[in-house]
Amino acid sequence: MVKDRIKKVILDNEESMIDFRRKMHENPELSMKEFETSKFIASFLDEMRISYRFANPTGIIGEIKGKSDKKTVLLRADIDALPILETNDVSYKSKNEGISHACGHDTHSAMLLTALKALNEVKDELDGIVRFVFQPGEETGEGSKSMVKDGVLDGVDNAFGAHIFTSFDSGVLGATYGQTFAANDFFNIHFKGLTSHGSTPQKGVDAMVMAATFILNSQAIISREIDLAEEPVVLTFGKIHGGEVANSICGDVYIEAGFRAFTQDSVDFVEKRLIEYANQVAKMYRGEVEIDFNLGAAPVVIDENSGKLTQKVAAEIVGEENVDKDIRFSGSEDFGLYLTGYDGVKGVKGSFGMIGARNSDPKTHNFNHASDFNVDESVLKNGAMMYALYAYEYLSQDEF
Repeated sequence: MVKDRIKKVILDNEESMIDFRRKMHENPELSMKEFETSKFIASFLDEMRISYRFANPTGIIGEIKGKSDKKTVLLRADIDALPILETNDVSYKSKNEGISHACGHDTHSAMLLTALKALNEVKDELDGIVRFVFQPGEETGEGSKSMVKDGVLDGVDNAFGAHIFTSFDSGVLGATYGQTFAANDFFNIHFKGLTSHGSTPQKGVDAMVMAATFILNSQAIISREIDLAEEPVVLTFGKIHGGEVANSICGDVYIEAGFRAFTQDSVDFVEKRLIEYANQVAKMYRGEVEIDFNLGAAPVVIDENSGKLTQKVAAEIVGEENVDKDIRFSGSEDFGLYLTGYDGVKGVKGSFGMIGARNSDPKTHNFNHASDFNVDESVLKNGAMMYALYAYEYLSQDEF
């Protein structure tokens, strides 16, 4: 049976998968600067004689061609690290000062690479094409944009990604559909007034008052205009700068902020209302305003068919009782851009798997982005099987 062959290849290569992960862990690179990382991954693809190309600037896109070309499924892993000093006491600790794989992207790469090895060995049984991408820049949101612009979605019918988490136990796999990860939309605002002395406020236009009014009033968008029972939205003002001295009317205020929402409709709505609020406030106080948005990550909204396929695959790996089907994260994942589309490129349907990696060892209890984040490496085989079996099952399904 093909699926048994896939599982056997993964289990037979478990030790080398962990070794790959540790070597990648030792040599982390920041977003969009993963030059040595992509070369390292490519060396293993060369060994397996799997075709690929480098994608601007540090991604890898390739394909395994099966016995037909009737469908194409995309498998994606991210490869970048974080600007965090690692404090783990392990033999494979980061060698790059101030940079570490504190979000598990080293494990994602190891799992996908091993899945590709298994799929390559059964390629004559694949009823379609497996495209894969080792994506840079997930942490900054730049990577998926770069890959979409580079054609990663051309001809793709469905996409699958995965992420490791220490927030739930080893042996548990998360698989759901509907709203799964929130969008993260950043924005910058510049309120423009006119500086004057504090003793003659009538001669100035106070940008500080504009900013304060906007910050307070815009929260009503969240509390009064959105059904929070249906979809949580969070608006965060993280940075504000304005003025030079205490006794002067402030002429310019700069704000850096962002919000999270679970659907593209909500992203569009909140953006529209923030623009309206900002313009109304500026007009009311005789000033001007500029506002710019930068979508860091699109929402991950999984269609029912793809989600149920992931649940089926997960149950086959760890048993039905160990599949968490009711899981949603307020954090963001730039995989969402493959589903929503970007820059005129239409998105595709797809799904996402979550791999639990917390065991009884306290060293595996620290959450993603912690300086001492680490995982139970025995679960890497679960992730590799999710990648490989999702691809095989998707290509074998007619109803998609």
